[in-house]
Amino acid sequence: MRARLLIVFWLLLGLTTACARGQNGASSLIANLNITPSTVGENHVRIELLDSTNAHVIGAEVKMIANMNHAGMQPSSASLTETAPGIYEGTIELTMPGEWFAILEIAREDGQTVELQVALPEVRRGE
Repeated sequence: MRARLLIVFWLLLGLTTACARGQNGASSLIANLNITPSTVGENHVRIELLDSTNAHVIGAEVKMIANMNHAGMQPSSASLTETAPGIYEGTIELTMPGEWFAILEIAREDGQTVELQVALPEVRRGE
């Protein structure tokens, strides 16, 4: 029974977590993204940014632009705030259910800019 509960927990966690890896010249970043509740309306976004050595990326400016593949869709955007070393959080409004993706625009303290694209978990109708 306990193993079954752990499997369900990890499956549910996988529904709201995404990871992106990007490269810009010699710079490589990893973004571990969590969005909750992943429903239509306001959602909390938490991103952990790591460099190629798995060290937290601190002092960056992070903007998230979420969009769908539908023609004529208006993207949603949010500027994220660093709440702990390498942890960036904020809220974003997702306007309809379905498959969304996000572009993360990251401006590092050293002047490098990196753009990552990540698929978001499927957005469900709010309750």
